[in-house]
Amino acid sequence: MGLAAAVVIHNGEFPRNSPKYQESQGVRCYVDESNGYVGESYEKGVLAVPDQNYANHRQVVPLFHYVLMPVLLLTVIGASVNLYESWGDHERVYSASLLLVLAICVTLAALCARLFATKVQDRAIRAEENLRHFVLTGKLLDARLTPQQIVGLRFAQDNEFVNLARRAAEDGMSGDAIKKSVQSWRADRYRV
Repeated sequence: MGLAAAVVIHNGEFPRNSPKYQESQGVRCYVDESNGYVGESYEKGVLAVPDQNYANHRQVVPLFHYVLMPVLLLTVIGASVNLYESWGDHERVYSASLLLVLAICVTLAALCARLFATKVQDRAIRAEENLRHFVLTGKLLDARLTPQQIVGLRFAQDNEFVNLARRAAEDGMSGDAIKKSVQSWRADRYRV
């Protein structure tokens, strides 16, 4: 589900007497009960964001997924065709093979950059969820939990987090199974 709506506010304010205006922890919010959207106010307006759940929690970065990766894939394919076409021509084979090697290297660099960023996010999530478990129970997370399980646990609200963490460690649940087991979803919009 994509961006659904944008609510523009005059002078950065909602009318305080509006039933759709709420203020929580210093953040002004506009709530539209008809479709479940909540938007935080900014100086020039409100950006409406859908509630997060299992079905829509995966994030796509359009520039990476729809522009960079297809262009790199097409570059590798084009460089491969160029090498194939120049195979009999000894004047072009070196430059064609060099183009293919460079295209593959750039593609691998883009994939590694994505992988490295995801690994850093996994470490941050592990530290956050370990602290959260410690605050709730006085103990660190079970050492048997894998990074994928801990990443899945971040979506559980506090009232089900501890039991779900115990169950995940004992039953060896996958990260995806943990996400599907979450009854009360806790949104995480920071990981991409």
